[in-house]
Amino acid sequence: MHAPQTGDRVFITGASSGIGAALAREYAERGATLGLLGRRRDALEALAASLPNPERHRVYAVDVLDRPALQAAARDFLAAHGGADIVIASAGISHGTLTERAADLSVFDTVFATNVNATVATFAPFVDAMRAQGNPCRLVGIGSVAGIRGMRGAGAYCASKAAVHSYCEALRLEL
Repeated sequence: MHAPQTGDRVFITGASSGIGAALAREYAERGATLGLLGRRRDALEALAASLPNPERHRVYAVDVLDRPALQAAARDFLAAHGGADIVIASAGISHGTLTERAADLSVFDTVFATNVNATVATFAPFVDAMRAQGNPCRLVGIGSVAGIRGMRGAGAYCASKAAVHSYCEALRLEL
């Protein structure tokens, strides 16, 4: 993890639980100002209230699949804090899938939409603003060892995390 600086402005999706919530706690302990985005307002508000300097953090009860709402949250965070230093696309899901089950095709679609497409949609509103800041900024996609090595019954999750890994490598070269 990048060693956070006091005053870092950090936007995190999937912040209501798991890795996203753990990262929020770590960055807040180090003095960052946070944008906490997730589907569950109650969990986000409880997290924000438990963090140091809760008045500095913004809560966005948004599903990452709702692109207009995700973009609005990004714009609000940028406007409120004058930019962003770190954006972490931590929202993700995993469901067991089997290719031979026709019903699992829609599960593949949902897993890819959440794990891959929402990562792109999370980063997109921040890129130009981060470039304009002139200071080092970071876009962080959350991968998994499952993206490197397949696991039985987890084809959608494994493939989606492999896609996140490749996307982030390409993005690193682009930016």
